[in-house]
Amino acid sequence: MRIGILVGRDDFFDYISKTELKRLLSQYKNPNKFFRNREYISTDIIVGAELMRYKNVEVDLILPREISVRRLLSNDVVFPLGYYLLDAFVDKKYDKVRQIFKEAGNVFPLMNMQDFILKKGKYYEHLKRNKIPIAPTFSIYANDRKRNAKFVYDKVRKLGWAMFITKPIMSGWGLGFKMWNLYDFNPDEWDKYINSKLIKGYPGIILQQAVPGFKQEQEIRTYWFQGKYAYAVGTIHNFDTQLDDLMEERQLNKKDLAYCKKIGEKVMKILPKMKVEGQVIKPTLIRLDFGCCHKDNYNTPNAYFINEVEGQGANLFAEAINPKIYSLFAKTLYNTAKQLSISDKFQAKYDYTPTVKKQRKFN
Repeated sequence: MRIGILVGRDDFFDYISKTELKRLLSQYKNPNKFFRNREYISTDIIVGAELMRYKNVEVDLILPREISVRRLLSNDVVFPLGYYLLDAFVDKKYDKVRQIFKEAGNVFPLMNMQDFILKKGKYYEHLKRNKIPIAPTFSIYANDRKRNAKFVYDKVRKLGWAMFITKPIMSGWGLGFKMWNLYDFNPDEWDKYINSKLIKGYPGIILQQAVPGFKQEQEIRTYWFQGKYAYAVGTIHNFDTQLDDLMEERQLNKKDLAYCKKIGEKVMKILPKMKVEGQVIKPTLIRLDFGCCHKDNYNTPNAYFINEVEGQGANLFAEAINPKIYSLFAKTLYNTAKQLSISDKFQAKYDYTPTVKKQRKFN
């Protein structure tokens, strides 16, 4: 079985020694290309290295500049871990990469799940329809005439939001995030924001009521491998440094975590179904991030609500738990690849030897 992994994360975690990694990556002509600053290795490559330990598996680590239809089709299945459509959007290569994914047809998760996770406004609406707790939210899209300051001010005032936040649809890493106070709302500042080069590059923006306690209380991030709960970490985000202070699962309030897990189980049931040859294939990894706290029930577990839904490219925060989570993730990818092998779409169409052949790169 040949498994491709799209890599490109810029994080790192000292889990496997550099010597051991070089041994595992010895199939590549230049294994140093996977080391950041020739020293650190990113977590997506660590997962790939764990997959290389399986005797009947050949792993193809694909850098963003190496993506092509032929390269993807030289694998039975391709898992985007460190580079996916959100990264391509930021790189202004979204249409090209998406077309490559569709033409290859062997990328997992399937496009319906990728689209669901990418388009936050739509999944917030889906969660709300299914009575999953979220922060009060509405979206404004690029082709929507109701993007002007008066509409936003009147709408937010009617909703009774004293403060609200905005964040672009199809964004990440805090890009375009902004906090607003209704009582000193400046129409000129809004126009400048909405017409800025950064915001105009997105398909729309999400407006959410600023939730009391979000900055003070930990965000609970829960991880679900193939639809089953695996672990959780707590984070408190420092908006000045853009770094997260981490809490291990054992440090989290048990009642809060139990409530989040209960909601998470409901979310797993309403996610888009990915069918291959009539068989439902569950997502390899879903991360559900829970924020706190709704003002009406601040000191109770059900103060928590879904803040984000992320896929298999999510930060694992493995440094806050047993780092063997990498081997669990690799096992999940392996099991999913075996499930997908029932379809001809997930059978390699070309040979590829990374030490010999040079693939055409996309620009």
